[in-house]
Amino acid sequence: MLLVVAGAAVLLAGLIQPAAMRWAMLVLYVALGFGALHAVLAFIHKCPMCAKRPMVEGFTQIHPDAVSQSKLRGWAGVAWNVHRNQRFVCIHCGTPFKCDL
Repeated sequence: MLLVVAGAAVLLAGLIQPAAMRWAMLVLYVALGFGALHAVLAFIHKCPMCAKRPMVEGFTQIHPDAVSQSKLRGWAGVAWNVHRNQRFVCIHCGTPFKCDL
């Protein structure tokens, strides 16, 4: 749904101001690139304890131990902690892990 809204916004930007179309397309491509990167990371990483994917939040509640891991919540907190200090707390079971990068 977000992709449809973003595509419509790019078309609307092109109709209103054709010079802005190039920048709108660039922003759309960058967003698609980050979305693809997130999808790849979500399927590569799996919690060794509960076998669920910490980068896929779903519709369940986040484990209370995972909430205190950073200022970011959910999968964004997991990604930030892996990037910053190579560890994460599973948002599904709350088990802390060290990443070997």
